[in-house]
Amino acid sequence: MIFRRITFALIFCAAAWFLWTNIRPDSPPETPPTEPPEPTESRSQIPTTPAQSPDTQEPLNFTFTSMGGHEISGRIHMGDSPRSPLVLLVHGLKGGMERWSPVLSRWTRDRGITWVQIGLRDALPADAEKQELAPEDGNAWAGHLADVRGALATLRARSDLTPSAIGILAEDLGGSLALLVAAEEESVWCIAWLQPGLQYRKLNIRPSARQLGTRPALYVATASDGYARHSARALAELSSGAEAWIIDSSSAHGADLLHADPASAETLREWLTEALKSAPPRR
Repeated sequence: MIFRRITFALIFCAAAWFLWTNIRPDSPPETPPTEPPEPTESRSQIPTTPAQSPDTQEPLNFTFTSMGGHEISGRIHMGDSPRSPLVLLVHGLKGGMERWSPVLSRWTRDRGITWVQIGLRDALPADAEKQELAPEDGNAWAGHLADVRGALATLRARSDLTPSAIGILAEDLGGSLALLVAAEEESVWCIAWLQPGLQYRKLNIRPSARQLGTRPALYVATASDGYARHSARALAELSSGAEAWIIDSSSAHGADLLHADPASAETLREWLTEALKSAPPRR
């Protein structure tokens, strides 16, 4: 009886050992790898409208009241900062401030300079005949002089303009006005005058030309205009900072020259840039 019990126990242990060693897995079954979820495309909710190019910046229009209650309009083409040097553009008797628009379409792409157009009072149409022009009387231009002075004062009063230097570019009669104003306002560092005249419309500008002293002045004339050519050379002799530039590549007049002769226009822009850089620090 005891022998049979021992035998049964041994058989049970053997069976248990067999089951333990052959059926039990050595390690837990491997979990099959799972594929990562497909990434979903992320779409920004921020509007993607491109920033406005500096070339497309709209000019700023302004007005001021000049002598005799005349309202004078102007247009500012801002440079790349409020400290950019500023050039005031003064037209002649005909055509108004739009005389400068063709060349400004090129010059404003750079934005190194703030350009300002103003429309003087009583500007005549571009096709006006000579007999329609104002009388040959030097005293008749007091209002126009006030327009140029008023433009400078208005620009100086603006909080968004603190130019490092101020210059004037003018044509014809506008150059006479600009020279008279520049001589009395030391804030105007340089002047360039297209088609100058020593006594245009009875305005004697010799004393004012002398007053410029060492300030840069450029008198530009076409070779085909004998009076302007003589005037440019004579004016260049009156101050140490002045020079004459005679152009024989075009016979266009005043601001038209800058549109008709892009190479000369670029040379003039470079002269203005360098002249403005030479200005002493403004107080």
